[in-house]
Amino acid sequence: MSELLERAQSMSNNSISDAAKAVVRRNTKEVQGGGNFDVFEELFADDFVDHTTQPGTTPDKAGVRKLYTSLRKAFPDFHAEIHWQLADGDAKAQVTRFMWPFSSRRSTTRLTVAPGIATAILR
Repeated sequence: MSELLERAQSMSNNSISDAAKAVVRRNTKEVQGGGNFDVFEELFADDFVDHTTQPGTTPDKAGVRKLYTSLRKAFPDFHAEIHWQLADGDAKAQVTRFMWPFSSRRSTTRLTVAPGIATAILR
């Protein structure tokens, strides 16, 4: 394969990888963290399949919307901090720290932190 063709293919793969990262970043920041469900409708295809279905939800777009809506209702101050992203074509992984306030019985508020690793195949 010529060097020019290899560079062109690499640039194409980089573009796909960058686009995949941007989609998942928007979901994490704008939908999960910001509650913007117009962006949810833009990002999630109608035939979306969730392979990590949570209890009380379905493995489709409606199930994920229900999960995100429930989380936003329970924790309106929820936000996520993306630590790094890795993409190879349309396959993507992300390490995120999820944070939300938690009130204890002593009337003190603490920040609850949960690490998360998300993987996705974007089509």
